[in-house]
Amino acid sequence: MPLTDTPIPTIAQALHRPRWQTLPSFFHNDVVVAPLQGARMVHVNQPLAASLLGCAAAQQLAPNDWLAVCQGDVTDATPAPVATGYAGHQFGHYVPQLGDGRACMLGEVIAPGGDYWEWQLKGAGPTPYSRRGDGRAVLRSSIREYLVSQAMAGLGIPTTQALCLTTSDEPVQRECVEPGAMVLRVAPSHLRFGHFEYSFYTGNTAAHQQLLDFTLAHYYPQCANAPDPPAALFSAVVEKTARLMAQWQAVGFCHGVMNTDNMSMLGLTLDYGPYGFLDAFNPDHICNHSDTSGRYRYSNQPAIGQWNCAALGHAFTPWLSEATVETLLKDTFYPVFMEAYLGLMARKLGVLAMEAPPRAAKGDDGLLPHPYKALVGDVLMLLAQQRVDYTQWFAALTEAGGEPDTLWQKALGESAAAKQWCRQYQAALTESGISLADRKQQMAAVNPLVVLRNHTAQHVIDSVATGDTAVLDEVFTALAAPYARTSANQVLATAVMAPPKPDATPLVISCSS
Repeated sequence: MPLTDTPIPTIAQALHRPRWQTLPSFFHNDVVVAPLQGARMVHVNQPLAASLLGCAAAQQLAPNDWLAVCQGDVTDATPAPVATGYAGHQFGHYVPQLGDGRACMLGEVIAPGGDYWEWQLKGAGPTPYSRRGDGRAVLRSSIREYLVSQAMAGLGIPTTQALCLTTSDEPVQRECVEPGAMVLRVAPSHLRFGHFEYSFYTGNTAAHQQLLDFTLAHYYPQCANAPDPPAALFSAVVEKTARLMAQWQAVGFCHGVMNTDNMSMLGLTLDYGPYGFLDAFNPDHICNHSDTSGRYRYSNQPAIGQWNCAALGHAFTPWLSEATVETLLKDTFYPVFMEAYLGLMARKLGVLAMEAPPRAAKGDDGLLPHPYKALVGDVLMLLAQQRVDYTQWFAALTEAGGEPDTLWQKALGESAAAKQWCRQYQAALTESGISLADRKQQMAAVNPLVVLRNHTAQHVIDSVATGDTAVLDEVFTALAAPYARTSANQVLATAVMAPPKPDATPLVISCSS
């Protein structure tokens, strides 16, 4: 039964046995949380806690209550934490044994509305999948995940979310010795493409079928009732992935490690490591210094999203033919991605009304012809040529409502191509029939004023390391409402969350960041 909005004695008593444990033990192992030495709370996401536990329950909880759960201080009635096993293609190469190497599932909470939420603790010590690792996380990477989870949720992009953050006196060795930390993250499910690859490539047909049935029953019941449930499920996952890629591209987000084990079966943004939001627009931006080939560069994310869906499709061949997988992928991924992406970009430019209905007529290439495809492509080329800050430019465009002779226009330069684009853009605004007031309002709903820049995250990390959480609070609050044109956000957009200075040394982000 869903929790009611009444006080609960402890957070642990809100945790239920995770539905994962109904799957064969092939997919999971019970583990024990390894407490951090000298652990202490850094931050709790109170609005998220209220939505998951109920306002009254969340309000009665003290930092020590959260700390107890993050330290594995549970009762006999609490389910044993679980680490799951999965495989995956890492940088295009199949790795047969991966899994939750430094994370464990504490259980599931049923929110007041009846939705299930898995609670997963990252940095909780070694598991059977740690591959000789220590199972720990450091404060630096934990703050980055805590902040970006809030940022993506605030932007309206499907994501895992972070519930609380702890640090400790325990030293953890990465590039250097750093304080150990933990993030308690939540999601409707942490089910990955890699879970299906794991059972498929090991040839465990019984477990593979049970995973399919589990996924259909708990997360895609509408597909379970379709004439061909596996085909319906695969198409649904491909569509969710395509829409996620469109949202990433539109907001200028780079994931950095789009391995199949980091792809969610629910279309969530999963596993934040060397991520980054674009500063100066560069289609070939690489945010992970380990990605020497540029496989996961910004411009390549949609193609990798499709490649990963193809890898998932191969794991579906016990139920679908290769030809069926190929057809479903071709008919779904890029048509959905292009329509979603160009629709978002047209709204960012203010030339398409928010309530505009989708178009149905496809061209000979199977893609929906979009009247603003050239307009979008040409302005991105100009932004790249001029090295214009992506977020700031669209924010300036929003402030002007697309009206000419303002900062956004000057940023494009004085070339013939820039002048031609401005003329075409003004014509598109006129043809749209959207009033200036409505246009500005609609553009403000899709063009954030603030995003989580890497140097901002580093500033928060440096502050928290000294015991000062004021900047963390300030940035965390702004990220919850990035589209709001409040005075606080206006100040942050020109200060802490402004683009890095031209002479600033670029931050090098790795998989341990």
